[in-house]
Amino acid sequence: MQSPSPSAPAAAIDALEPSTAPGGPDVRARPAVLGASGGVGTSTLARDLGFIDEGRWCKSSASRTVVVAAAGTADGMAAALDCVQMLQGGSGRIVVAVIDDGGGPCPPAVKARKLLLDGYVHAVVDVPYVPVWRYGGTRAEPTTAYLDAIRQLTTIATAPPPARSMS
Repeated sequence: MQSPSPSAPAAAIDALEPSTAPGGPDVRARPAVLGASGGVGTSTLARDLGFIDEGRWCKSSASRTVVVAAAGTADGMAAALDCVQMLQGGSGRIVVAVIDDGGGPCPPAVKARKLLLDGYVHAVVDVPYVPVWRYGGTRAEPTTAYLDAIRQLTTIATAPPPARSMS
């Protein structure tokens, strides 16, 4: 079996349409990815989205669009709720990325907390588990489902704000 090239994920991510890629010289305007807790894949998600990696959550990102990376576990979703509460006072859009841990069907507590979060944030997006990354590292090619989630997160997080009505 031939090993994947070191740039396999980057090449797959680069294949996304350029219009969906965030950019611009003003780093303060770029969306950020925050981990609701440690070890959820914040750095990988930020790299693949082309967003700023802010590590574990903090209040400083409340003025920009923020993707909160949360483990798809009961504890991970509780941490996401805490993080969203801290960010609520800011002017930025909040999106929650629920990272599947590959442990089987979604637990009822996770489903309930996703529904609760959906009422408080711009979107809740499921990010699928990539089994090959567990054994071969993130240099291996991501799955189509993962790339679809990256496209969805990019589109939601970089969409222009809705126009205000002049009534």
